[in-house]
Amino acid sequence: MKKIIYSALFMLTTPAWAATEGNYLTLNLINTDAQLEDFNNEDFNPFGVESDNQVSFGIAYRYAINFEEYFIAPKVFFDYNNLSLTDASNNSWDIDYSFGAGVDLGYDIYTDIAVGITAGVGTYEYAIDLSSGSNSSSEGFSFAGGFLEYEFADNFVASIAYEFSKVELKDPNNNISEFEINVFRAGISYKF
Repeated sequence: MKKIIYSALFMLTTPAWAATEGNYLTLNLINTDAQLEDFNNEDFNPFGVESDNQVSFGIAYRYAINFEEYFIAPKVFFDYNNLSLTDASNNSWDIDYSFGAGVDLGYDIYTDIAVGITAGVGTYEYAIDLSSGSNSSSEGFSFAGGFLEYEFADNFVASIAYEFSKVELKDPNNNISEFEINVFRAGISYKF
């Protein structure tokens, strides 16, 4: 009987599968694709869309809490976006950077491979150059996506991720332009 009790206590106090847990500091290489739809001018172009694609970088921190093979990981991030698009009125929109917070919900397939979904909120900092001058502002956004991670060495994790967001930005005249932004990330995390 003692053997059964000790075995049960050992199973309850020892995590069966605790691969993704702890602190992670991540450096990301980011490919950001943005499309601008100008609602103020239907003759913008034959398709109604202008786009820009930039490769840049970002940094993130998250803390993962593991529940057997499942984990939840609140995070904060900063991305340098470096996007520039021109609307139908010849105004130049520059989305310089974004920052925010989110949460990753994941599943450890093996002790070194995890998959999951991510969601959160953030702020885009942007500038618009008008014929009458320039203006800077910020606008909130929400995002959702997915990720795949691989711990290739002790305390080092490689990851790929995709995130999607839509945001409406206003010029000083309150004209709205909608941006559809797709972010692809390849990152290296240090786990501590």
